[in-house]
Amino acid sequence: MTLLRELKETSGPHLQARHLKLALEETSKMALTHWKSVIAESKKELADTLKRFHDQDRHYAYWLLCGINRQFFELLDGRIPVPNPEVSFDRNYCLSYERPLSLKTLRCIAGIVRRTVNRVRRNSVCYPRTKTFHNRIDFDSSCYTVRSAEDAQLLELMSLQPGKRISLRLKGKSKIRGTLQLIRDTAGTYSLRVYVPQQCEERRKTGKVVGIDLGYTEMMATSEQELLGTDLGKYFSAIADKRGKNSEGRNRMHALFRSLLKKSGKNNLAKAERIRKHNLGRKKQRARYIQDIGIIKTLVNRELRKLCKMLDSSQWPLET
Repeated sequence: MTLLRELKETSGPHLQARHLKLALEETSKMALTHWKSVIAESKKELADTLKRFHDQDRHYAYWLLCGINRQFFELLDGRIPVPNPEVSFDRNYCLSYERPLSLKTLRCIAGIVRRTVNRVRRNSVCYPRTKTFHNRIDFDSSCYTVRSAEDAQLLELMSLQPGKRISLRLKGKSKIRGTLQLIRDTAGTYSLRVYVPQQCEERRKTGKVVGIDLGYTEMMATSEQELLGTDLGKYFSAIADKRGKNSEGRNRMHALFRSLLKKSGKNNLAKAERIRKHNLGRKKQRARYIQDIGIIKTLVNRELRKLCKMLDSSQWPLET
């Protein structure tokens, strides 16, 4: 709360305490998952190297990667973690040997592990980045109220001003509960995501089993020698060619933009600014991407409906 009071004294809008708590919880979970993935991938990278180590050296390397602990972040900071005999965790993991490792050995093993972790972070497991094409804010059950009118359903959301809420008129009526996600896309439209638990039917124990093999030129081939989505590869190739051509044009504009920035003169800087403003934006690129994904989703859903009709029709009779 002290931090929130200090933030309110600065200029600009700030999140309410409840919104800030939800954002911090989600961020901490995302960071925890990221570091666990880095550690798991680093252990795979080090598997062959550690086979050539002695047992005690290998034990120390695994102690550095045993979880989200003190020694792991000391390693990332460039320090050499040393087990502390006063801590039960360190004593259980690394002090089961009578001969302590020398500082030179610790430095060598820590350097190998650190370089592996940095290589994994750079090439394999990159830190998740916030998507730039939409803004999202979460509302838990204490951040909104739902009111029913005669012809519509109203949702009142917590705003940045204490005691004042934003009233939204929803399209249609449904049961709203749990944590909501309010999303604003690049077109300026708002959408509300609500979690609704789904009741799954029991798996049928009788009937006919149909095998499905997914492909590129065709969406799928069934064990009944049926090909579905035969034009999927054509759409994939057309989208890939179109995006490749657009990427080539953007790369040329990027190269021209960088070359103009290196030159002196007011005209060159003005031209570079026009290129940045009109040719290097993301809005149209994102709109084209959404359109392409929509085409693929439409095609896939159409073929899935066709598959379900085949399963229910007399063409593939099911035993009941």
